[in-house]
Formats: sequence, structure tokens, C-alpha cells
Amino acid sequence: MRQRWPRALQSKLADRAEALGRSALGFTTDGDEVRSSRTHSRGYSAAALGKGEFRLGIDVELEDPRRDWAGIVSRYAPALAGSEIDAETGAHCWTFLEAFYKAEGRVPPEDMIERVAKEPDEALTLLNAKTDAFASFARLPEGFTLCVYARNTTVSAPLILPVQHVDSV
Repeated sequence: MRQRWPRALQSKLADRAEALGRSALGFTTDGDEVRSSRTHSRGYSAAALGKGEFRLGIDVELEDPRRDWAGIVSRYAPALAGSEIDAETGAHCWTFLEAFYKAEGRVPPEDMIERVAKEPDEALTLLNAKTDAFASFARLPEGFTLCVYARNTTVSAPLILPVQHVDSV
């Protein structure tokens, strides 16, 4: 099981992931309408970036089989209470919840959480065709799940996911 890292160190790793993404895309800090979101967990850090008017959130989480995923998920989607939710599905739901919250500033609607729980193997899930909202999932080594949530409001946005894994400092 991967160790927990000090919060300050993880934040520095997420800062680095965002800086790498900005550099790779040629984004400057002055005058660019850059949207970004960052995340970190136990040595993984990642950032999602793009230009334009859109909402963006990213999260990474360990698929820890010792966590009460059913309890966690059913707190936000009561219809799933009593469901068998394994670590992979639980991490999908949790990373979606976190990424959505970072982008929208609120908890996602229950029907979206249920959809993610029922389609855990989907790499890309269109959540709302009307608003072009989607969630994209990736399984990372060592049992981690990564989710990017985005909702366009005017233009398509390029996304880059610089993922950095550090074993030690």
C-alpha cells in the first residue's frame, strides 16, 4: 500500500504538474484565459489545463479496498445504498465527485453519480449532451483512478494531463 505523503509536499508536486502543463502548451500567466485544475494523492500529481470558457476539474484517488466505498458513495447517491461497490467503482465515483466539485463548485446530481457507478469501465462518459459535460477516466499503475470532468460553455478546450509519479523525494 502506498504511503500517505505530507500535504505540503503533495501540493508542491501538483504545482509542478501544472507548471509542466502550462509550459508544454505555451500558456503564460499574463493575459491568457487559462482554466486549470490540479490533484495529488500518495505520490501522484496531475493537472488539466485549457483555454476558453469552460469548466474543468481533475482528481486522482487510490482504489483502496479497505475503504467503505458503498457508504461513501451512497452518502451522495442514496439510491445506491446497499449496493455492492468495489474499490474500482468507488474510486471512479469519488474522483468524479471531486472533479465535478472542482469544476462546478457543487456536488454533482445524483443521477450522474449513479451513471458513473453503473458504467465504471467507460473511459469517457458523456453526462449531459445539452451542456457537453463529460467525465474521462484513466486507471493508473498501482491501483489509482484519475478522472477529468469538463463542461464546455462556448468552445472546445484542449486538455493536457501531465501526470507525474514520484517514488521518493
